[in-house]
Amino acid sequence: MSYKKLILLITFFISISGCASTPCATGCVSEYTSTFDGTEELSMSPSYVYRSNKGVSGSDMRIGLYWSSSLPDDNIVLIVLPHKDKPVSTGTTINFNVSGKFDSFTSVTKDQIANLNPSTEAKTYFHPNVIKQMNVLYYVVEKDFIREILSAQDVRIRIDLENSYLEGVFSYNGRIGAKQDFINYMSRLKSI
Repeated sequence: MSYKKLILLITFFISISGCASTPCATGCVSEYTSTFDGTEELSMSPSYVYRSNKGVSGSDMRIGLYWSSSLPDDNIVLIVLPHKDKPVSTGTTINFNVSGKFDSFTSVTKDQIANLNPSTEAKTYFHPNVIKQMNVLYYVVEKDFIREILSAQDVRIRIDLENSYLEGVFSYNGRIGAKQDFINYMSRLKSI
């Protein structure tokens, strides 16, 4: 083997091992069980909601999910990262148009969600140390609502900000995008 090929091979393996140890950027699911009390959690790094149904059309927001066996009843936490330079305020409304039916939820602070304490073992972009540095909104919804938006043909999202709004098409069904990542997440959640 030539010296040049050996250098390329070494570089390739170094780059692969570095990527395997870093948190995932979008749509990755991480499962963790506490060795302390057996609490199970499943988190999904926020994934893109595109501006239109025409594929990768730009994105003004990313959304992810977090569930823990310590959360009350059938709750799941919707994590929204709006692409906004200024911090967004608590109480920001997220609106869903689910095939003509409208649902709205108001954001809450992390402290208002009982038992929202994600493990630092998560290998997703939802890692607590990363989230602290971002404009993040938390919404508590029921798992049935997530199932509803996954089964609907047309789902649009709008976040009302202080002086404007952001919107996108959740129902985009491509390989990359929030809907496909939510489907993968919910199938993993069924097995827990």
